[in-house]
Amino acid sequence: MTGPVRPVGVLFLGCGRAAAIHSRTLRKMGGAELFYASRDGSRAAEYRRRFGGREAFASYEAGLADPAVDVALVATPTATHRELALFALDAGKHVIVEKPAF
Repeated sequence: MTGPVRPVGVLFLGCGRAAAIHSRTLRKMGGAELFYASRDGSRAAEYRRRFGGREAFASYEAGLADPAVDVALVATPTATHRELALFALDAGKHVIVEKPAF
């Protein structure tokens, strides 16, 4: 017998337009708990408030270190996709890249 299903912890790496679009979609779908990480901590905090997220982080490293995060969604400029995807994989997270990196 299984217990209650825990929401999937989705960490947005980057808090721009793509993160806003995907946040709205995930909120409508349900089943996900949203986290936000940005190099600008106030921006991450704004997204957390705006989209009802669980936590905001002022660095990508801090967000990826949270054990409640299952998936990192890379939503930064294309030039950073490879580096952040590899960093998230090294942190033991599943990775979604917002758009093709190349």
